[in-house]
Amino acid sequence: MHQLFLIQDFSILGRPLLAAGAETASDQKSIWLICISAAVAATGYLGKYLLSELLKGARKRRSLLAGLSNLRSLLHASKALYDAQQVQVKVLRKRVATRLKLEPTEGYEDFMVNHYADFQQGERDRHDVIRALTAHGLFRVNEAMLKFLEKDEFFKTQLAWVSRSRELARDLRLLEAHLVSWHAKFETWIPNKPSHALVYLADEEKHGIGFPNERQGRNVDAPGSEVPEKAEGEYAPGVEAEIDKALSELRENWKLWLLAQ
Repeated sequence: MHQLFLIQDFSILGRPLLAAGAETASDQKSIWLICISAAVAATGYLGKYLLSELLKGARKRRSLLAGLSNLRSLLHASKALYDAQQVQVKVLRKRVATRLKLEPTEGYEDFMVNHYADFQQGERDRHDVIRALTAHGLFRVNEAMLKFLEKDEFFKTQLAWVSRSRELARDLRLLEAHLVSWHAKFETWIPNKPSHALVYLADEEKHGIGFPNERQGRNVDAPGSEVPEKAEGEYAPGVEAEIDKALSELRENWKLWLLAQ
């Protein structure tokens, strides 16, 4: 009888111990589940963050590439307008010089200003076209380029992931200085002066900073001050060539550039 009672007592005492063990195992399982859930959540957050940063970098890259590509397009437009204007200037000068039996020695702008009063109607019309290409064509293109360069804090500061970042930055700064000079002369040269039609900076008058074209000389940081084919010293392929090379490298190595952002 006593043995049965003892056995029953032991069985009664063991029940809480077994229950406690079961609860401990259950708690551990819950803790593990919480830890796993937290790890999954953290991994998901980290993944979303990394994806967000990659997308942000991709958008930044596209924006920078688009800006530099647009600048290149504007330079093409500027060259096309300049070439078209040069054709009209040469035709006008030749016709006026032939009619007046002249052998011009002055530059294009000085010639047109000096003989503006002698223009016949057809010559005056051509002069108006030349002036319009400056006032409404080159002005708008140059203004768009200047706006981009004034806002740029990437390419002008040598942050571009390209082999010639220093040369690119130098020529972009020179292009900006050229455009600022061009607009300054335009404002005092063209409005309310109908005889004026051209805004040149690096011609015989040397009114400002020339366009950073292909050049060679002792100081390539001063475009227009040296004659490429006669000068000796450092060689610079020009801002258009620098932009073309930079765009080519950035498009080819976009993954590396993206990681550098």
